[in-house]
Amino acid sequence: NVAEANHTEKRSSESVRVGSKLFFDCPKPKDSGRYTCLANNSKYQVISTFDLIVEEAGKIATNQNVSLCELKKNGSSPARINLWTQVMFAMIGSDVKLNCRSSGNPKPSVTWFKSNICDESRSDEQILIENSDKYTIEENGDLIIKNMKWTDVNEYHCFVENQYNSEVTTAVVYPIAPETTHS
Repeated sequence: NVAEANHTEKRSSESVRVGSKLFFDCPKPKDSGRYTCLANNSKYQVISTFDLIVEEAGKIATNQNVSLCELKKNGSSPARINLWTQVMFAMIGSDVKLNCRSSGNPKPSVTWFKSNICDESRSDEQILIENSDKYTIEENGDLIIKNMKWTDVNEYHCFVENQYNSEVTTAVVYPIAPETTHS
């Protein structure tokens, strides 16, 4: 019931790997067919095609064991992460955007945490990220890390939830040194 795609994009100052999902709620045999995901920007285009075969529609349980079909009838839906950053290589000194786009009704809350991957003694420690001079959490759930530094090498976790479900994704961020020119 979930189709997933991954895409790696290189820009002049960063390289990023992004994932996305397409959800099929209450699938029926008539929904069977070929589906295509198209992602593009000014330089690249990526196409991913898959076949969906639905043999029998069934109940998909959420955290509260309410079927998605019942939720959909009431206009409700579970929290889901649809688009997220998986890996980011970004230039020291640049601002970085980590995607965490979600859907759900009621609208899911979005919370960001980080864990230090360079210090094994603290790697299990989850540090809450809040809006500050260093970080901005945008209305759509994306996290902006300002003025990338070596100390920003971390795993960043996006947690979304509403009363029907919760999901988490992890992005790993690696700073890279600016290229130097020799005269």
